[in-house]
Amino acid sequence: MDKNKLEYLKEKRILLKKEIRLKELRDKISSELNYLKEQNFTFNIFYNFEYVNWINNNINVRNKDGYRGSHGDFQINVNDREVISTPIETHNDLLTIKSVTAFFKDISNNTTFIVCSLSGNPELEISKEAFLSNPSLFFSSPETWILSADKKYIIENIWSQNAIRFINITQPDPILKIKLLVNA
Repeated sequence: MDKNKLEYLKEKRILLKKEIRLKELRDKISSELNYLKEQNFTFNIFYNFEYVNWINNNINVRNKDGYRGSHGDFQINVNDREVISTPIETHNDLLTIKSVTAFFKDISNNTTFIVCSLSGNPELEISKEAFLSNPSLFFSSPETWILSADKKYIIENIWSQNAIRFINITQPDPILKIKLLVNA
């Protein structure tokens, strides 16, 4: 086989592997994608985990409270004791909490959110409206962060703690605004 043919076949194999990887990643979030398509919401998919990496590199984080493994699961380093925890029944109930409603009013309606997690799902950019229409769906993976694309706010969902934390990251130190405890 000549050298050109061999190079062509190598490139084709690399492209095929990439295509298979992207399909597998899309399959991991198929319920979210189907919902977004059914509701005619616009979205973008990112496969390089740039936002999770951005959070880990630019926000003060620590190992998850109570975590003893070596995987590196993290949570944003804020003082939980300064905020009163409010119990809710489901993720969708967060929209009934007055302080959460006020939190979202501070975020412009044209702001997009990036859904990212440590589960290896691709990152998904959605509108504020899409997120608010069904928060439970976008919190369906363990250890999920909803980052505003303008990098001012993070909503952190920590499954092992049944906690959702609303954090303002516009200051040098992140500020925990609201902490909800989801009854499991």
